[in-house]
Amino acid sequence: IVKTGVGEYKLMPVIRIANLDSVGSISGIVTPVEARAEVATLVGTDTITAFCDTTTGVFRLPIIPAGTYRLNIASTNLSYSDSTITGVAVVRGYNTNIGTVVLRQLP
Repeated sequence: IVKTGVGEYKLMPVIRIANLDSVGSISGIVTPVEARAEVATLVGTDTITAFCDTTTGVFRLPIIPAGTYRLNIASTNLSYSDSTITGVAVVRGYNTNIGTVVLRQLP
């Protein structure tokens, strides 16, 4: 998003193209679904994000180069805590399923 200076904003969409044989993906489930979580990781200088499905909590970060990543899971519902998962390994041609992440409700 770029501010034009006249109270207007321009969307600058980015299309990522990759040879699917050279990348993998990360998937999983974040519960409870009421947390309405966003999952993000850094790929070089780019932040790759995905929102969890609002009924199942499932997310998928596609087109991730092979390597080891840190996932930041942020609740958009302020009643739940955020979480970080380190050491998520992505292998070319495969999906890394991190399983289920449970965000705890804040007091």
